[in-house]
Amino acid sequence: DLQRPWKRLMSDAPTDERISIWTHDGQHLVLRRIQPAQRNDQPPVMLLHGLSSNHHTYRFEERSLADWLVARGHDVWLPELRGHGESHRREYDWLFDHYLHHDIPTIIDAIRSRSDHDTVQWVGHSMGGLLLYCYGIMQPDAPIERGLTIASALDYRVGATGFKPLLKIRPALERIGVVPWGTFIHLLAPALG
Repeated sequence: DLQRPWKRLMSDAPTDERISIWTHDGQHLVLRRIQPAQRNDQPPVMLLHGLSSNHHTYRFEERSLADWLVARGHDVWLPELRGHGESHRREYDWLFDHYLHHDIPTIIDAIRSRSDHDTVQWVGHSMGGLLLYCYGIMQPDAPIERGLTIASALDYRVGATGFKPLLKIRPALERIGVVPWGTFIHLLAPALG
């Protein structure tokens, strides 16, 4: 597949459970659950992807954090936020707040009800970690036992970035109208590391 040359590195085992859920504002979300043969007593682990990504962030063959956790007895959940992966992809008319007020509460409720645990453990990559920070601030009594962020910036001061050269083409892209940023960044991501 020329559009996705790294697809061969991604794996969805036939044993993964695919779960469809609906947010209160009517968005369809997809969760994947990977259960271990022998489950430990720990709360389930939610691995939340970053911007312009999906559940494959944690499922690269031979480099799978999800599989590593499952091998150690963890009940692992891989949600896909609206506009990502197999979750609903309608117009790009949502904001970060939609994730916080609709997607995250729905995902956490689904994980808790299906796992029979009162709390979840949350690992967030990039935007997935920013959502953890913000959700924890907004909901200090949220049922999150512990959280870990990976590459989630806390400092947004102006500085060096690999995306800065893209600002030069922004005026042209704005004239086009709707730009499939997710696809654009997805294709560009391997080149930017």
